[in-house]
Amino acid sequence: MHLQTKMKQTIDCYYNNGNWALHKGAYECRIVNQIIIDSNNAEYEFRGVQKYEMTNNDVMGINFIRCTMTRVPKGLIKIFPNAKFLQLWDCKLKSVEREDLKEFSKFTDLTIVFNEIPFIPGDLLADMKDLIGVWLHDNKTQIIEPNILDGLDNLIIADFSNNLCIDKKFDNLEERGNATLNELKNEIRITYHNSPWKSIFEKIKQLEVEIERMAEKSTSKVADDILKIMQYDNFKDFTIFVNGEKFKAHKLVLASRSPVFAETIQSDIHAEYLNLNDISCEIFREILNFIYTDEFPKSDDIDFVKIFIAASRLKLTKLKDFASDKLIEIINDKNALDFLDLANKFENQKLKQKSFEKIKKLLEGIQIDDNLAGNVVKLKKILEIKKQKEEIIKAMDDEILQMLKI
Repeated sequence: MHLQTKMKQTIDCYYNNGNWALHKGAYECRIVNQIIIDSNNAEYEFRGVQKYEMTNNDVMGINFIRCTMTRVPKGLIKIFPNAKFLQLWDCKLKSVEREDLKEFSKFTDLTIVFNEIPFIPGDLLADMKDLIGVWLHDNKTQIIEPNILDGLDNLIIADFSNNLCIDKKFDNLEERGNATLNELKNEIRITYHNSPWKSIFEKIKQLEVEIERMAEKSTSKVADDILKIMQYDNFKDFTIFVNGEKFKAHKLVLASRSPVFAETIQSDIHAEYLNLNDISCEIFREILNFIYTDEFPKSDDIDFVKIFIAASRLKLTKLKDFASDKLIEIINDKNALDFLDLANKFENQKLKQKSFEKIKKLLEGIQIDDNLAGNVVKLKKILEIKKQKEEIIKAMDDEILQMLKI
């Protein structure tokens, strides 16, 4: 019998009374600026000081703020068995599905906002019939399937405002919305059927079905098939010019893999080309290969700084993380400050942590506040002053040695 080892993660948190829209002062567990492991087999431990002699059994709200996650964490209801509210605020989510929310079937409040979720499936809330409040605003959503609110008979608030496809909010509590519930449902239905993205997302669904079918074949055969798609030019409908060199691709593939390409193509659905002049042909060739095959660059001669920057700009999270791991392997005294600057610019917590650790070793003996990790300019100045000090001390030592020889 094969037993899976649990992947354990300790998450720092705060316990306090929260400011929930429908439940002012409800006791919550708040998690801020944490990187959450993406694994079905993850086991979480929340580390924080409870208030008022409370326990996890008293927690009503689970509140993730500015965290980094690729999916909704699983197993939370085992830790907070009586929780009823979930918030994922600016957590860099790219997608969310019905399966992600199944364990929250008894929850009354769901907030997923300020993420980048291009597509919201119609069955997302199918298991959450007790919902009275749904906040799915400011997610840059391009298309929402029309049955998203079906069966939610107890709704007081449903906020889909400030998305790319819709800017509507139903609020039966304080009447601050701009639509009734029926008007909101109708608006979602209309925007879905009129969306230029409807056919693309339907094709993506068909592609996912095809991928599942292909997954039954051998891994090498699937890889060969995908490679054929990339190499076969007949159905490529988009051209990317990189410093004079021409790369042909499929809009569907580009949009489904990169939110940046998706936004660019959506802004002009009939566009046939794009110019990229801030990237080398060699690097873009690796980027395009990853987009089609999900394969990382194999050559150690590749400039992973440029891969990291390109993947960050195109929001290819998996490739960005791979490149950051490669940079972590080569951090040294000379490049640590540059890598820290990159990590800050492109919000990579792991690279930031490892680079800062190297810099603190360079400044051993000097009390360095962790907040300085975000201030590369000041750290550079401190390192320069330390170097000057060491040079002065060395010069003085050399002078003393010369004097002793006389």
